[in-house]
Amino acid sequence: MKRGQTTIYVAFGLVLIIIIGGLVYLLSRQNPTQSISSLRQQSEDVKNLIKTCFEDNLLQALYLAGVQGGYIKANEISIVINSDLSVGYGYYEGEEVLVTNDEFVNEVTSYLNFAVSRCTDFSRFKDFNVKKLGEVRSRIDIFDDKVVGRLSYPVSVSKGNEIISYEELYIAEDGIRLGKILKTARGIVESEKKNPDFIDVDYLKEADLNIRIYDIDVNTNLYIITDEQSVVNGVQYVFEFANKF
Repeated sequence: MKRGQTTIYVAFGLVLIIIIGGLVYLLSRQNPTQSISSLRQQSEDVKNLIKTCFEDNLLQALYLAGVQGGYIKANEISIVINSDLSVGYGYYEGEEVLVTNDEFVNEVTSYLNFAVSRCTDFSRFKDFNVKKLGEVRSRIDIFDDKVVGRLSYPVSVSKGNEIISYEELYIAEDGIRLGKILKTARGIVESEKKNPDFIDVDYLKEADLNIRIYDIDVNTNLYIITDEQSVVNGVQYVFEFANKF
């Protein structure tokens, strides 16, 4: 009986060891998956930070360029309105110099690439590490009824031995009729280039935009185009440019 009892205890012990070993193995196989799943959830916080930063700066760039004649930085040919504002010319002493759509795009994308890189402060994340993997690249497309922005921002999110890398494409769309506004501004400039002494009031009325003209001096007018249909966060979009005769 004693030998039999010993054999039973040994057998039971072996079974217990096998069971415990199997559980340890299974747990060791599950932990990386659980860790990655948790890391993916945390990476969503990183994506939300980048997305918010991108959307906010896209609006800032569009509105800032609008009131400055299509430029973020003061253009070489611009008029100083006050210490905080310089407006680009559309017409300057016989020449059409209004910002082109491509120039407008370049101004906004350059601003976005710079601003988004600096407003995404990853140091706020204490439980995991975030690393920028490449350059921030943005672009915008101008349509008659909207502006669409895209941002590529490659990053990695890591914690311990786990790492997730991704290059998310962020897309933002704002209902600003920028294409229509720029076409209207170009029509004004072309009309005044043909006849500098004449303002085509009928063209201004038909534009479906609120267009005001202010005299800066004897030879210079400031055009302010406001679109009541281009409203973001309660703010109407404004595009300004000056004409010097």
